[in-house]
Amino acid sequence: MALVSTVVDSLRRLGSRRDSRSVSSGETATREASSAVAIVTQAMAQLREERPAEALALFEQALAVEPHNADLLNHLASVLQGLGKIDEALARYTQAVELRPDSAPLWVNLGCAQLAGRQWGAAVAAFRRALVVDDRYAPAWSALGVALAELGQDRDAEDACREALALQPGWRDGIVNLATVLATQGRAMEAQAELDGHLAQDQGWTAGWQKLAAIQAAEGDLAAAEVSYRRAWALEPASSGIAFSLAHTLLGQDKYEEGFSLFEKRFEAIPAWFTDEVRSLGRDESARRWRGEPVTGRHVAIIGEQGFGDQLMMFRYVPRLRALGAAKVSVVCAPELVRAAERIAGVGEVMSVKEAARPGDAGLWVPALSLPHCVRSTAHDLPDATYLDLPGEARTAWPVIAALPGLRVGLVWAGNSTADDRARRDFNLEMLAPLLTVAGVSWVSLQKGPASAQFASGAWAGRIVDPMPDCRDFLDTATVIANLDLVISVDTAVVHLAGAIGVPVWLMLKVGGEWRWGATSSTSAWYPKMRIFRQARVDNWSDVASGMHLTLAREVDAAMRARYI
Repeated sequence: MALVSTVVDSLRRLGSRRDSRSVSSGETATREASSAVAIVTQAMAQLREERPAEALALFEQALAVEPHNADLLNHLASVLQGLGKIDEALARYTQAVELRPDSAPLWVNLGCAQLAGRQWGAAVAAFRRALVVDDRYAPAWSALGVALAELGQDRDAEDACREALALQPGWRDGIVNLATVLATQGRAMEAQAELDGHLAQDQGWTAGWQKLAAIQAAEGDLAAAEVSYRRAWALEPASSGIAFSLAHTLLGQDKYEEGFSLFEKRFEAIPAWFTDEVRSLGRDESARRWRGEPVTGRHVAIIGEQGFGDQLMMFRYVPRLRALGAAKVSVVCAPELVRAAERIAGVGEVMSVKEAARPGDAGLWVPALSLPHCVRSTAHDLPDATYLDLPGEARTAWPVIAALPGLRVGLVWAGNSTADDRARRDFNLEMLAPLLTVAGVSWVSLQKGPASAQFASGAWAGRIVDPMPDCRDFLDTATVIANLDLVISVDTAVVHLAGAIGVPVWLMLKVGGEWRWGATSSTSAWYPKMRIFRQARVDNWSDVASGMHLTLAREVDAAMRARYI
């Protein structure tokens, strides 16, 4: 979004300065700047090769030569941000604006990093500071609009975006940001109309096709999104980001062969999602990276990646690999999942990703979400969904829950507290109050994190049992679920945990949900005991609550009749 001078140009300018220094000191400064330019040139080459970690090391070398160069700090921060190191990026951007407080572009870059860190208020302040420097700087107005939209200040957000376009008519980034703001407000048709109008005049606008596709996908129109992403990809066939986005729309339509193949682009497209180790493994072309060749007699190590749910979902491939002849299958996963992973049928060694050691005798390594591609999974040939074998004492571990009357139902109403879309952030427990009118249900909280405080007041106060303070990890949570008849949850790791131990689960899904749940179905090939309750339109959870209310009443009635007839 920001318009800044290149690092190389900045260093050349710096190297040409003599100021009041002596000739010899000026020559030294010139040599230092030339050295920095050479290092930066190497760094830029690494970026073009999509090797951000290597580029980062080189930028840091250049910074050691020129520690007070704001443009260099800016570019270093940009690489850090791309690697997901937001706190470090913010520190570098802050140094840059301290050196050049009169630079509107640097303030905008700082604000964009704050947006990436979900520091909405701080981002607004940074963008407003940019406008104090230059109130006609269109990128600052446009970025301000995006930040205000995240805070729910919809009218001001739209006005800011339109001010940017008034200052710079036809500016492509500004049009994309306006469409983003409109879509965030639930005005997807208006957002698409803005894009369609400009795409009709310029069908070679790659970013326009990408944004149009993203909005179509968020609205659940995956077929249209696929067409738009393919238009963008045809314009930029080397783009890993477009290929990865296309993968999601294909997978959401059960087009698994091409979808999982393109899903392998994730390591280049979104490097911030991965640890350095997983990113390196994902791009590893050596013989140690398993790509689907025969595994008979081999030791395969699965390396967990992304979120808890993603890792739980992929645990199902351990028995499949053993069935394919692997002598041993080890798992390296998040520490919170280690004890649960030890309950996978046929698993060998289980280690935490935080441990320095790795399975020493593993000849083949594979990132977890590459497994469907490696075994050529289709929607009709997925491994068994019930793959966690809980200890026999699991059903006696929670006598208080086992003694609850009626249908015992676990509930999760909030996922990741850092969710980056308003549709999830705006959902709360009170929206599920209609479920309380169903007689014959005992409610059990499976909620972790700050959202668990929501049942302390309001309609749910005193109506829900909370065992979660005594749950250390996912295995403890699994033993709670084993004592339940049903789990109702938003799209979070608990959904996968319930499915993995064979407990029926109802998924409350927003419009444009994850690819794994498809676009329209009320069932899932990944978890046969799952039922999906989808939003009919963006931000409307009331229909979901109503649908579950009616279905739950029928479930309770059927359970009661089965018990007494």
